Amino acid sequence: MPQICGIFYFEKDRIFSANEIHSKCSSLLKLNDKEEHFNVWADANIGLAGQKVKTSQKAFATKRFHIIADACLTNRTELMNKFGVLLSKQSNYPTADLILKAFEKWGEDCVEHLDGNFAFAIWDTQNKKLFCARDHIGGSKLFYYHDANKLIFASTPQGILNFPDVEEKFNKNKLSFFLIQEPHELTAKESWFENIFPLPVGTVLTSDFHGIKTRQYWQPEIGQPLPSKNKVDILEAFREIMFETVEAPIKEFNTVTALLSGGLDSSSIVSVAAKVLEKQNKELTVFSAVLDNQNDPHFSDERFYIDQFKSFPNVNIRYISAPESGPFTGLEDFFQNYDSPYITSRHYLFSEFTLQARNIGSSTILDGTYGECGPTYPGDGGFAELLSNYKWLTLWRELKKRKKLYGQSIKYNFRANALNPLLPDYLKKFKNRKVVNEIRINKYHPFQQNFVQELLKKTDIRECPVGKLFPDHRRTQFNDLNYLQQKISEFPSATFGREPVEYRYPFLNKKLLEFCLAVPLKLKIHNGYTRYLVRAGLDKILPPKIQWRTSKTPFSPDYIRRYNGQIGQVKEMLNGIKPNDPVCEFLDIEKIKKMVDLSIHKTESYTTYDPIAFDAVPQAIYLIYFMRRFSEFRL
Repeated sequence: MPQICGIFYFEKDRIFSANEIHSKCSSLLKLNDKEEHFNVWADANIGLAGQKVKTSQKAFATKRFHIIADACLTNRTELMNKFGVLLSKQSNYPTADLILKAFEKWGEDCVEHLDGNFAFAIWDTQNKKLFCARDHIGGSKLFYYHDANKLIFASTPQGILNFPDVEEKFNKNKLSFFLIQEPHELTAKESWFENIFPLPVGTVLTSDFHGIKTRQYWQPEIGQPLPSKNKVDILEAFREIMFETVEAPIKEFNTVTALLSGGLDSSSIVSVAAKVLEKQNKELTVFSAVLDNQNDPHFSDERFYIDQFKSFPNVNIRYISAPESGPFTGLEDFFQNYDSPYITSRHYLFSEFTLQARNIGSSTILDGTYGECGPTYPGDGGFAELLSNYKWLTLWRELKKRKKLYGQSIKYNFRANALNPLLPDYLKKFKNRKVVNEIRINKYHPFQQNFVQELLKKTDIRECPVGKLFPDHRRTQFNDLNYLQQKISEFPSATFGREPVEYRYPFLNKKLLEFCLAVPLKLKIHNGYTRYLVRAGLDKILPPKIQWRTSKTPFSPDYIRRYNGQIGQVKEMLNGIKPNDPVCEFLDIEKIKKMVDLSIHKTESYTTYDPIAFDAVPQAIYLIYFMRRFSEFRL
């Protein structure tokens, strides 16, 4: 990823030499023989360093201001036109310079005029003040460390840990991530490393000789206006924003690739990216997870839908199966280079995607994750909204067509999704008392009970449970979006393992999400279809077989076979952990062993989601391997 980092000393009376600051910045990135790939600038109390990328060659622009940025703006063209950049210079105009011009014009409010993913730092030499910012939704990362003498920041925790004076210590508070499902202070505002903090999404940080301050500048809001009430106009506007959003990383980074699962989310990204690159006479390489044996008697994959893109003249499909890998492959090496124990149990496929991308010279993979909060929002809360607004005929028609398309019971859908959301909260809590009381706690957590009580005393749980239905589809969607914005700070950096390849998520875009939130219900559920906005908005762009599909095969359908093939190694590893092992202070190894025993009774052809085999056991094992990177958890 385009790394940035910096160091600022609060000691006003102490003057460092530029060479000394330069050396300290270099240590943050461990530049060594690759220094030519970075811009490094240093002054008396401040040093900044940033990796050079396609449109960010010039990182420090004026006598008064100096900037480093990891940014991919979707409103580049709008900003360049506003600042009078000549058309002939726009294609290679540095994004960092655009942000700097925005800062010169609007000051700290510049973030309100930027769309896309960004994390940047600007030093004001006149006022001796540092200004850092992270984008609205969290597409780019920024971490910081501070003590009485200095502030250090970097794109990853490892960048900060490279600094000699920063000790690598495990933050036990962060373990609440695996205990409590809702976001809260311990998880959203802390990292897995003690005294290293993520800058929360939609937040700015300012620092001078008196210390640091943070301020949240954006939260999602209901009520953003649409350009028109006309269906055709709305769909055209949606299509335009989608192309804008996907085109941004293609312009910003060299050799962009993409993931293609065959579902609506990834197919939307691939379809648009292919059209953008087709105009440039360029090819798009996509990576698709398939079975090693397409004639496997036990499983089926998404190859039929993936192959719909063979009709696209510039899409090159690379099938990925990682046949010798599984959820417990290569963990010791992996977690020595990862800033979190939280990874998907299908990481073996993502590791292969990353390796393949690197082999063809790609530094960026487009990923369709998070679409369900925006373009592919299924319209939850819509049935209750129709019922409460007396649109009973429309509701009846949608219920009947939903049953025909998805096989869902009319009776169940009416009771659960139309009637229940209209009940007063006190009745819902009384009716579902057990569910309400348990929703915050992960019952498959791996912790000692006394440690659970210790964590619970420290937590301040926010009321935004994901999936809560309101009798208003926008309020439901807003709740899910607000949950995502708070929860995403808990997620690790966007790189995957050792390879310097970054995953970019086009759906994490403020303008796109606000637009989708404002779209009326009739364009989210229609004629029985969920996710209607993306289906209709990308008509004649999406392959028709994908556009109107209503089913989805599980990602890595042979997961249980891979899991069962490696679970013996896991049992052996757990049996080797003795009561005096330092991890036992927090982890209940006997409970983890019992979960392992519960998870291996499934037949080889089992594909239904099992929370123990897919999440609980792998996450417990990943946590053990991650903790081993810290000296305090080694025997």
